Amino acid sequence: MEYPRVTAHMIRTSLITLTTLGIIVCLGHVSLVAQEPAYPVITGYAGVASVSVDTTVIDSTATQRVVAELVSPAIKPDAPHQYLVMVARWVNLFAVSGVPRNRVDIVVVIHGEAAYALLNNDAHRARYGYDNPNTELIQKISAAGVTLLFCGQTLAIRQIAKESIAPQCKVVLGMATAVIPLQLRGYAYVKL
Repeated sequence: MEYPRVTAHMIRTSLITLTTLGIIVCLGHVSLVAQEPAYPVITGYAGVASVSVDTTVIDSTATQRVVAELVSPAIKPDAPHQYLVMVARWVNLFAVSGVPRNRVDIVVVIHGEAAYALLNNDAHRARYGYDNPNTELIQKISAAGVTLLFCGQTLAIRQIAKESIAPQCKVVLGMATAVIPLQLRGYAYVKL
């Protein structure tokens, strides 16, 4: 029996194939094809990647209560506020984790420099000369059940008219009079 002649091309192809198989074995169950993120509740912002997890600590039968103090300014003023995007991701993460929407209670209390991200479109355009890049995201997170509370002290100190803020926001006396009582009621606190 005569064996085929081994060429440099055959050796190179075999080495590439073996190297590729070795990488696949080393990676285990990691997919080599990127998957599209899931947007189960809030579309267009903060998709959730499909990830193989080892464990979960979330109890999908318990109500997930979060109060977020949003004080940081937008890093990119002409793009959606990074922390509003994060809140949208929380909503999508809870949904992907199997928590029913009626068991997610997120309250965002806006004050300080973050106030300007939640101006209504007309007020934002008058102040900055362009449309508010957060308008659609504010509508979507509000429609998903996120409560937006605006600090009345911020309105007074920064001389922002109540009529200038996004209509989805409700004004409270102050950040502290919203955040502290919610913490005392068991809401997890996150500063953004």
